Amino acid sequence: NNAERIFLTILQLTGAVVFATIMSQLSSVITNMSQSQREREQHIEGIRSFLIERKVERSLATKITDWAAFNFSTTTSLRETLRILGLLPLSLKHALALSLHEATLSAIPMFYRAGSEFIAQVALHLIHEVYEEGETVLKS
Repeated sequence: NNAERIFLTILQLTGAVVFATIMSQLSSVITNMSQSQREREQHIEGIRSFLIERKVERSLATKITDWAAFNFSTTTSLRETLRILGLLPLSLKHALALSLHEATLSAIPMFYRAGSEFIAQVALHLIHEVYEEGETVLKS
């Protein structure tokens, strides 16, 4: 049966191509994850070296490296968000900003009765800032 042999050969080749495609995608994902992890570790190690060279007290050095690790992860996610926002058309930017920030902004008394469009406009103009616990953010 030549038809069966041809069919099975094509089926095996198709299976091999699908398997190779899946394996290459998994390899790519793992490589990207490990590259991001290496960047983070290099960033933290650079800070540790700086603190050791300057003989900074251990408890303060720990606080600084913990904050740097937190800041690296939040700014990395912020950069990705900004990159994605830059690619979107205005209507989708508004929808995404509203989806991400509406609950937070609506909880602020000044924005209780604000409409969704206004909240989306405010959300698009937010600037990400990180403050340490107990730090004064606004003085009256």
